[in-house]
Amino acid sequence: MIILKYHQRLGDIIRCLPIARHLVAQGHPVAIECFPQYHSLFDAVSYTVPLAPGHRVEGERINLEIWPDRYHAYRASRQTWEDFVYNLDPRFAGMDRQIIFDRLDPDPIWGQYGMTKSTALVSPFGYSQAVKVMPALICQHAFEAYKAPLRVVADPHQAEQCIAQGWSENLFVTAYNIPDLIRILRDAREVMTVNSAPALICSAVRKSFDLIGSGMAQDDVTSPAARVVTFGA
Repeated sequence: MIILKYHQRLGDIIRCLPIARHLVAQGHPVAIECFPQYHSLFDAVSYTVPLAPGHRVEGERINLEIWPDRYHAYRASRQTWEDFVYNLDPRFAGMDRQIIFDRLDPDPIWGQYGMTKSTALVSPFGYSQAVKVMPALICQHAFEAYKAPLRVVADPHQAEQCIAQGWSENLFVTAYNIPDLIRILRDAREVMTVNSAPALICSAVRKSFDLIGSGMAQDDVTSPAARVVTFGA
């Protein structure tokens, strides 16, 4: 077995999925070592499984993490995340970089979250953007662009912070698990998101979405489906 180590950041773990699929196609069973809060992601794929840190399994371990040991080398390289990480091992050369969720329920998930097929979504939150745009400004722009009905995608902590500041609780959609998050983003009428895990998900499951750049081109999600939105230009 090959174990790919990437402990945290949902977006980065999602970007490891093509590596896992590539190695499986070469005949290797593959696990991705990550924290348990990300393990529901693997209900959306058939070709790899999660492994909790500290759970000992015999096999070859490949450390793909940028932070902390490779961070300065990554910045100095000026390469995108994909170019930098996918070049760490010669076995990844020429691999298909498409993110594939091959075990998703194809049925729409609207009703389970109080949505309809006309609901648009905005995901204005992120944890590692080089330049952050205020979520309220992003939501205002999304409302102007998409009109109602529109809901705000947030994790429980993000939603609680906004509600404490006076935002309406009814604005928010919080997925119960990662496959539900993928389906929510897939099935929405329109999606606007910052450079984060939802953007990577949208690049895999949508024909188009609006992407607010991170402020650092090296970090930005690149996808033919992305329509880049610029703030403060």
